[in-house]
Amino acid sequence: MVLTILWTTLGILVLFLVFVFLRKIIQKKLKLKICAICAAVGLTWITLLILKWSGFLIDNLLIGILMGESIVGIMYLFEKKIKEAKKENLLWLKVFIILIGTSLVYLLLSEFYGLGFWIFLLISFVFLIYILISMKSSVRKKNKWVVEHKYGKFSKEIKKLEEKFEHCCD
Repeated sequence: MVLTILWTTLGILVLFLVFVFLRKIIQKKLKLKICAICAAVGLTWITLLILKWSGFLIDNLLIGILMGESIVGIMYLFEKKIKEAKKENLLWLKVFIILIGTSLVYLLLSEFYGLGFWIFLLISFVFLIYILISMKSSVRKKNKWVVEHKYGKFSKEIKKLEEKFEHCCD
């Protein structure tokens, strides 16, 4: 038990350092910003879960703790994105990230994949789509503001062009 936590924490530390040193390369190649600690913790619990499913004796408690850390990280990322999108009225949805994440972790670790699991997964997916659509409408409004202020007297022509592109396949 002590060796498991020792190897796990050492693994997280090594992965964290790898992601810190490779951050610039990853951002350039994949055009993706990553949080080094989030990536390290996430990769660790994914590895432990795969090992568990492969027959290794891995403690569910440890996997659950790491998955819980990821859920909280996702909630904070959601909060940051909501504030950037100026959609503070959606901040109350943070509680659902915790509730859905906790439920999914429990169902995943209890290895219960009955009908309830799939219904819950479907509801979670619909909820995610709702959030993304809500945030997307805010991004469009922000982009409209940028176009109007950046191009000045040409903003009407650019707006017409954007509308043509949006409805090009109608």
